[in-house]
Amino acid sequence: MAKKDPIKNTPHLIESKSRLPASVEKSEEKKKEIKAPKKSIQTLAIGFYSGIASIASTDTVSNVKETAVSDLGYGLTFSWSHHWSEKTSFFAVGSLKKFDFRVADNRTISKASVTHGYVGTGIDFKLGNRFSLAPGVGIGESLVLNSNGGAELSIDKINIPTLSLSTKTKLITFKSGFSFDLNIRAGSMLPTNQKGYKTETGYYYNIGLGSNYDLSGKKLFIDTGMTSRKLKIGPADQSSKDLGLNVGLGWTF
Repeated sequence: MAKKDPIKNTPHLIESKSRLPASVEKSEEKKKEIKAPKKSIQTLAIGFYSGIASIASTDTVSNVKETAVSDLGYGLTFSWSHHWSEKTSFFAVGSLKKFDFRVADNRTISKASVTHGYVGTGIDFKLGNRFSLAPGVGIGESLVLNSNGGAELSIDKINIPTLSLSTKTKLITFKSGFSFDLNIRAGSMLPTNQKGYKTETGYYYNIGLGSNYDLSGKKLFIDTGMTSRKLKIGPADQSSKDLGLNVGLGWTF
C-alpha cells in the first residue's frame, strides 16, 4: 500500500498557502480606499456672454410707443452648485451685462450705456435621468425707458425681486460626452416702490438650448437663449427682450 503524503493531504495547510495574512489583507484594503476617487460635491461655471437687447415703453393713455435697441452687448455669467445628494443640489447664479442703446433718428437718448446685473439662488431637483426642476428667488436690475419730454429719452434701472421656476430636459447624449439640453424658465417680478417708480407684478420667461461637452472633470458649455419681460410702471407698459450666446467652462471638485 502506498504511503500518503501528510503535507499534501492536510486541508488547513493548503488553505494557509492560498490566503494572505490578516495584517497584509487589511493593508491592501486601506490602499484601495486611498486610491478610490473622491466624489465631487460642488460645481463652478463661468461664462462669457454676447447678445443684443431691446426696450419698449408704451403710454397706456396716449398709446405712444418708444423703443430703444442695443448694439452687440457683452458680459459675464457664473453659477455654483453644492450637491446635497445625487438628486438634490443648492445653487447660486449671477450675471452682469453691458449694452449701448440707440433710438430712432428723430429721437435722442441719455444714459444710453447701461450695465445691469442679476443674482439668484434656489434648489435643483432631478426627477429621473433626463429632467430636473428648480424653484428659485433672486433680485435683478430692470431697465426702464423714459420720455423726458419732446424727443429726448433716457434709461433708468430699478431693483426688482423675482420668483422663478426652471426646468432642464436632456434631449440627447452621445457616447463621446457631448449632450444637448432644453432650458425653460418662467418667473414673476414682484411689485416694488423705489426711485419714484411704483411697479405692479410683472412676468418674464426664458427659453434656450444648451450644449455640453465633458472633458475629464471639466465641462465646456455653449448656451443660447431668448428672454422676454413685461412690467407695468404707472401709466406705462414696459417690455424688454434680449437674445444672446453664453460660452464658458465648468469645474467639478
